[in-house]
Amino acid sequence: MNTGLNFRLNSCTFLVLSFAAFELCACHETAMVYGPSIVPNALPPGSTDPEKSAAAAKRLPGIPFYTYRGVCNQEAAWLEPQTTLALTVTSEDGAAVSQTMTLNNRAFHDPAPDPAANAPGLVAGLNALQGSHDITVTNSPYCPAVAAAQWQAVGMKYAVTPIPETQLGIDTAVGQLNLLLITNTAASGTAVDYSRVYYLNAKSPLNGTASVDAKLNTDGTLSEGSVSRDDETLSTVLTTLSTLGSGALTAWSTVKAADITGQATVVAAAAPAIPGAAPVLAHCDAGGGWPAIPAGKKVTYAFSAKSAGFMHDHKKTTPLEMINGGMCIAGASIYDGSFAVTPVGGDKSDDSAIQVSGSVTLPKPKATKK
Repeated sequence: MNTGLNFRLNSCTFLVLSFAAFELCACHETAMVYGPSIVPNALPPGSTDPEKSAAAAKRLPGIPFYTYRGVCNQEAAWLEPQTTLALTVTSEDGAAVSQTMTLNNRAFHDPAPDPAANAPGLVAGLNALQGSHDITVTNSPYCPAVAAAQWQAVGMKYAVTPIPETQLGIDTAVGQLNLLLITNTAASGTAVDYSRVYYLNAKSPLNGTASVDAKLNTDGTLSEGSVSRDDETLSTVLTTLSTLGSGALTAWSTVKAADITGQATVVAAAAPAIPGAAPVLAHCDAGGGWPAIPAGKKVTYAFSAKSAGFMHDHKKTTPLEMINGGMCIAGASIYDGSFAVTPVGGDKSDDSAIQVSGSVTLPKPKATKK
């Protein structure tokens, strides 16, 4: 099915133009292509009737069409890793209390970590606390306000903040280790040049008529054209590229936001024995948004750390004629042009899984010998 446009132009006179023209010759001088010329200006709103009549009376020098030109397609992409921590504390006879926070990439790669707000240490400690614990001493290491004492400090220091899609915003985030450059490429290609218009027409004989048939692609470029004079068809078929070359972007899937390693142990100190003193029932005080644990009750921890983030993808297409030397080379990262910010990762089924698309062919089982 043809999705392009078909034109037929009958011409009985030769048009004199003020811009350049060149001829496509077969056995006779028949087909003529005029151009390039700038795209005609549209009739402005509020034009008077005489202006509209004058515009309607103007004749195009032929069937208009566009051509392709060489371009440089540049792309730079940055990954913004993020880690979401979730902690749920449940008292034996109380309701569960949950808190979540999302940390930036620097939280786990800070070259000078603060001992009072240490994200890797907090994660390792909470991971070791998972399960149920007896409270044997008041405000023991198993108490929520003690175990998660750095929760608020870590959350405030490494909170995720919006990154402006500007050179200053991106360079700042890269310097803070919150953006990682993963793609910086450049590839030559083609694109329709809508800044210049060409026209296809035919020379008319002194006696007789000439006609032009043209088929345009949906993007306005010329697919095929033929010219005939009188009853004798002298056709010159003009064929142009119908598809644009495009470079394949490097496919990548979930990138772990941080490799969290470490070990932590919690040792509950035995309550000192005081001769003649009345026994004190151990309990946990509330603090930092975490609940108090009554005396003689157990506390249960459930902790998770999930990796996800965003990809900041910047693309720019520049005509080769506008590049110094006409060389399409990946150099400095692209900050202008178009950009898209899309989420990546976040697999809830398995925190250690890497998502990929495609198929895997397994080896065929070997035949068993009888």
